[in-house]
Amino acid sequence: MTTPLISLQGVSKSYGELQALAPLDLELSPGEVLGLFGNNGSGKSTLLKILSGSFKASSGSYTFQEQLFWRDAIASKNQTGYQPEEVEIPALLTLSEYVAFVQNVKASSDSAAQKKEGLDELFWIFQIENQKNTLFQAASLGMRKKMALAAAFVSNPKFIILDEPTNGLDLKAQETLLALIQKRKEAGTGFVIATHNFEWAERVIDHALALEKGRVLDRFSLKERKNQDGNLRGQFMSLLS
Repeated sequence: MTTPLISLQGVSKSYGELQALAPLDLELSPGEVLGLFGNNGSGKSTLLKILSGSFKASSGSYTFQEQLFWRDAIASKNQTGYQPEEVEIPALLTLSEYVAFVQNVKASSDSAAQKKEGLDELFWIFQIENQKNTLFQAASLGMRKKMALAAAFVSNPKFIILDEPTNGLDLKAQETLLALIQKRKEAGTGFVIATHNFEWAERVIDHALALEKGRVLDRFSLKERKNQDGNLRGQFMSLLS
């Protein structure tokens, strides 16, 4: 039996009397891609921020590679990549400087040459090698999104969290991202991806979790459900009806 990469037991998030995320159990195996689906306000981003360590859960336990996440938060975060839906960084920081900063924060033991090679490869993959010295304030939405994705993938984390990764990306960039996810997935990286792009998502995810008002509506194997009932968009819409 495969040891889970991450495991959540009874994890919830509340703000006073407002419950943003009801108690949730979740496991993700190495090399597994989980898709999160739900309308705005469903709890997707709250869950992703808990998984990234940006938020601390109000209750429950979160283990990363069988270690309590918050007990060894630095080591856990160093092996986690996170692309938030919106990235805000100092306006006069360049795209390359931001990704390099994220890489250095992860305290990688790689040499300076290896770090530079890793950065250059990601900028080449996302086709912004000629814009890497662009200031954040001058960067387009697409350039900012590619920068955020590069930061999520840098240093080869074992767990990558993506929040609406295709927003702002043209079709070619979406295909590039799909291929990179598949490559990292085959190497054992686990992913949790929140998106409204159903057609893109069903090409890469293994399991789906549907949320509404902070609660789980359904969870299922995409392959099994598609064989029974058709496309992912139809599945989600049927849950809301």
